[in-house]
Amino acid sequence: TWGSWTPHKFKIAVSGCPRNCAEATIKDIGVVCVDSGYELHVGGNGGIKVRATDFLCKVATEEEAMEYTAAYMQLYREEGHYLERTAPWIERVGLNHVQA
Repeated sequence: TWGSWTPHKFKIAVSGCPRNCAEATIKDIGVVCVDSGYELHVGGNGGIKVRATDFLCKVATEEEAMEYTAAYMQLYREEGHYLERTAPWIERVGLNHVQA
């Protein structure tokens, strides 16, 4: 994903801290490490229009987390409008479309 062109800037956070120190739940995609694996959260936004992420899925391994992250980013690259952040994109297409 490094160096990939996206419709707008794309922020990723990974948090293993119980206090969510990386603020993974307000990034474009956030990976939160939990006891039984990883939770993937998508479509967050910080700043003036704060939007908490939507829960995408829970996976068991680090490899699965990277695979789902890459797939999500590719879908956003293909379907997002120019200068559209992931938060409005998720609201436009719906979380069910992304999960399908």
